[in-house]
Amino acid sequence: MHQNLYYSTFMIVTIKLSTVLLCITCLFYSTSVVSQIYRSRDIGLFVGTSQYNGDVNMTNPYYSPHWTAALHLRKTYNYRYSWRVSISYGELKGYDTDFSNKYQQHRKHDFTKTHIYEMASLVEFNFFDITPNEKDHNFSPVLIGGAGIFYSEELKLKEMICFPVGLGLKYKLASNLELMAEWTFRKTYTDKLDQLDADALGYKRYKQISFNKTNDWYSLLGVTLLINFMSDSAPCHIYDKKGYEIFTKKRNRKR
Repeated sequence: MHQNLYYSTFMIVTIKLSTVLLCITCLFYSTSVVSQIYRSRDIGLFVGTSQYNGDVNMTNPYYSPHWTAALHLRKTYNYRYSWRVSISYGELKGYDTDFSNKYQQHRKHDFTKTHIYEMASLVEFNFFDITPNEKDHNFSPVLIGGAGIFYSEELKLKEMICFPVGLGLKYKLASNLELMAEWTFRKTYTDKLDQLDADALGYKRYKQISFNKTNDWYSLLGVTLLINFMSDSAPCHIYDKKGYEIFTKKRNRKR
């Protein structure tokens, strides 16, 4: 129980710190990217694994991985900021017998039919500029955060909300092709992903089977290949002398 509580506390602190870091970095770099306006629309396919954390797996961040896939639709606003909508499917499994804990060895609970269907809205922040054409600006660590809703069996509506947060790496393969690796954890508001009944009583002096005050988590780890199908550049005239000259010439012609 203490391990589960410590792990949940650690993950909550991680999410709060990541959120604060995202806000700080956005404010810090907001003035530096004004002249770097680059817009694109991308579509990508994510392939990877899904993992579960909860009453069965209380300590291992990467446990019982199973194949998962997602479709990303992304809009890039400049060299650092992007927004995407992701539709994903994953499967979660867990077995008490995988752990040496004596209580789990006696409980012998397992679950194999937890299917996750998720739609999430995510913001990506690049720590370094990623430009469409320059070969020396083609790599960056990425901070990812957002909110989503997911469906799984026997969940109430209020239990379907999740908050993804994670880190990734981007590499620009070509002007219209990008490879991104990421690991994002989902904070949920349900304790039912492992199909344990919190109201049931277990062995040894009616010890509870599930800790209903510590919600379950799940994570997605994998890579995405993104293809740019629409883009345009719109440099700020204040910083782009050539653009300013073109604007001035057009104004003089009207006179």
